Amino acid sequence: MTVQTSHSIGPGKVLHVQDDVLYFCRGLEVLSVPVCEPGCTPRSHGLLPSPRISRPPIRSRLLGRLLRHEVRGFWAFPNGHLVASTRYGIFFQQPDSPWLPSAIRSPLGGEVALPLRLNGRPNGEVVFGEYFGNSERREVRVFASRDFGKSFSSVFTFPAGEVRHVHNIIPQRTAPGYWLLTGDFEKEPGIGSLDLESGACAWLIRGSQQSRAVTVFEDPDGLVYGTDSELEPNAVGKVAFTTGEFTKWTTIPGSCLYGHELANYRVVGTTVEPSKVNTSRVAELWICSGDSTWKPFLRGEKDSLPGRYFQYGSWVLPGGQSPSNRLFYSGKALKEADGQMYYQDLTSSVSYP
Repeated sequence: MTVQTSHSIGPGKVLHVQDDVLYFCRGLEVLSVPVCEPGCTPRSHGLLPSPRISRPPIRSRLLGRLLRHEVRGFWAFPNGHLVASTRYGIFFQQPDSPWLPSAIRSPLGGEVALPLRLNGRPNGEVVFGEYFGNSERREVRVFASRDFGKSFSSVFTFPAGEVRHVHNIIPQRTAPGYWLLTGDFEKEPGIGSLDLESGACAWLIRGSQQSRAVTVFEDPDGLVYGTDSELEPNAVGKVAFTTGEFTKWTTIPGSCLYGHELANYRVVGTTVEPSKVNTSRVAELWICSGDSTWKPFLRGEKDSLPGRYFQYGSWVLPGGQSPSNRLFYSGKALKEADGQMYYQDLTSSVSYP
């Protein structure tokens, strides 16, 4: 593992940065520390509910990886309300209160597939899209809450056969809508502009592996992102708002599942998810300071356990946006770094191997 001037925080998985607070989890326990004092005693926000079969709490890191016993999606509001998703459901927490299950209303009933990510706005909105294998290509729905995650209702539906699943839904920077990111093959992957009020989705780019993404950064003239493909070499680039065309800036060695924006930097992470084009056994973090030049600055080797069962190797980046240049990240299925959290002050510590 190559880690330059990084500082270890201890065990956990980074979840979200909200103003001056870092949220993270250890298993299903949510905790937080001040960004300026990440080594202090963390504040516990309690254990997320889980079935009786998982009690007592799972303390084995390997068993936790096998069972995906962790927080998947997370959103923190400035007023202290929290929303989290696990393999067991979606839950909300009011300040100084226990975690409670969110009410999810579906017009047609039936089971709701749980999301890969959660995102929202300070006004109480939280959104997610269904993420599941969907081999039968059933319809896929988008849900929204306007009461800080207490309840969700279906606001948009892709007809059967349109998409495989939703990767992420990200608030637009200068408009009230959201960027809707879908996968995976042929016409299915795309990035569209979703209006919650009208229930309309207008595609910006669709139908190629270059339009397959999990996270994006918004510029005035387009969206910057790393692609998420096992069929074609992955790249970081930008899709223009005016033309919907993707311009590749640099090739990266694996699928991009994480991205984080700081005061003066953008960072994306690659994942060790082997395929005919993704052959690297090393997960990397790549950094950009405002132009189209991206460089790797952190590497970690995948551990020896099979990724299909014990997770693919990644540097995990938090949701939200950091007001400073202190970057938090954690290792997943990486040698020496699995289940550990770190931080770097990028203004003073970044150097390129």
